[in-house]
Amino acid sequence: MKIGKDLISAVGAENLVKITEGVFEAAIDGVMNDGIAKDIPLIGTFISLASAAGTWRDRRLAEKIEIFLIEVAHLRWSDRSRVVDEIAGTDIKKERLGAEVLELLDKADGLKKPELLAKLFVAVGRGKVNGEDYLRLAGMIAAAPIDDLNALAESHGAGGLQDDRKFILQASGFLAWSIKNPTRGKENSMSKLAEALFDEPFQLEWRLTKDARTILTECFPKPPNRFEEYVSYD
Repeated sequence: MKIGKDLISAVGAENLVKITEGVFEAAIDGVMNDGIAKDIPLIGTFISLASAAGTWRDRRLAEKIEIFLIEVAHLRWSDRSRVVDEIAGTDIKKERLGAEVLELLDKADGLKKPELLAKLFVAVGRGKVNGEDYLRLAGMIAAAPIDDLNALAESHGAGGLQDDRKFILQASGFLAWSIKNPTRGKENSMSKLAEALFDEPFQLEWRLTKDARTILTECFPKPPNRFEEYVSYD
C-alpha cells in the first residue's frame, strides 16, 4: 500500500521536522510550496485523505498520522533512521512495516493511541525497547481499550477495575492472573486445605505483565519510576 510505504519514508526522512511545523495544515489549505510537497512523498496521499472530498474515516486517519509523526519527530533523524532499519532492514520489510503501522493507526480508537504508538517508537530509538518487540507491543496497545490503559497507568495495576475489564486486558497481554492460595498463612495440611477451599471461594490475584510495565513506563506521561507487579483481589 503506497501510503504505508510513504509513512515509513516520512518517519526515516531527515526533513520530518517540517511536518511538525504546519506542513499538513498548509497542504490541506492548498498554500504549501510545491518543492516541500515533492520532498515529503506522504503529503500527496495526506492531502487526498484529509481533503473535504475524503470520508470522515479518511480525515480521521490523516489526523492520526499527523499525531504519530509529530511525536516521532522528537527523535533525531539518525535515531529514526536506525530504528526503521532495525525493525525493517529491506525495502520489502519497510513496506510491510508501513502497512502494519498504518493498520494499527486506522483501527486505533480515539486520538490518544497514535501518540502512544509513537512514544513506543521513540522508546525503541532511545534504547528502552527492543526493536524486534515494537510491532508486538504496538499490537497490545491497539487491542486494549484506551480507558483501561489510562486506568492501569493511574493505579499502576488492576486495582479498581471490574472483572470483565481485567479479562479484556488479560486477553491483550497487559494482565496475568493466578489463583490465590486459600491456606496462605495457615497450617498447611490436607484437612486445613479442604476446610479453606470449602469456606473460601477461589480468588484471583492479578498482576501487570512485563510487557505491560514496559508500555506503561515508556508511553504514558509522567510515569512513576517503576510499575510494580500490583496485586489486587477479586
